[in-house]
Amino acid sequence: MTRSDNPYQSPSVAADPPVPRAALWDRFSVVGWPVVYALNIIVPLMFGWGMTEQAGRVGMFVAMAVVLAGGWWLAPRHAWVGRRLIVGAVITALSQVIPILHIYIGMASIAIVTSVGSLVAGEPLDAPLSGPLRSETAGFAVTVLVGGSLIVCSLVFGLVLGLLLPRKWMMPGEDWAVDAGDSRI
Repeated sequence: MTRSDNPYQSPSVAADPPVPRAALWDRFSVVGWPVVYALNIIVPLMFGWGMTEQAGRVGMFVAMAVVLAGGWWLAPRHAWVGRRLIVGAVITALSQVIPILHIYIGMASIAIVTSVGSLVAGEPLDAPLSGPLRSETAGFAVTVLVGGSLIVCSLVFGLVLGLLLPRKWMMPGEDWAVDAGDSRI
């Protein structure tokens, strides 16, 4: 039997070399993440502004930049997660009409930060929240907790919607995946 007659012989030349996964960006996620991020900070920003003082607001805005940058870094590089996160974040943004989810997440985040702050400062845990969040650390911590919790909720909503929506909406096609070295992005 010759080499050309062997059906189990691997081809000598690969048709197309595989493109490394890290070299692809999802344009939908590059554009979609900042849009849904902006839509989702409306209620948390309104409540957060009233719950912080000047130093707490600095921490809040630094945390907002960290959450925006983190999502912008993650979503385009991992299209499976990014698409579900963005689709779910649309639902989370729409839930701000009746902001029960946002309010509960904010209250839980403030309770966690004040409890941890009380433990560190040596104050009793049953001490009420006295006034606005005054430190940069408290503003940062509450904002990261609220943002992270809303991201998790958005991802869960996106996973559920991923079961209901057409598969092509959740996975990038040839037209959306581009080379990361492309300067037209």
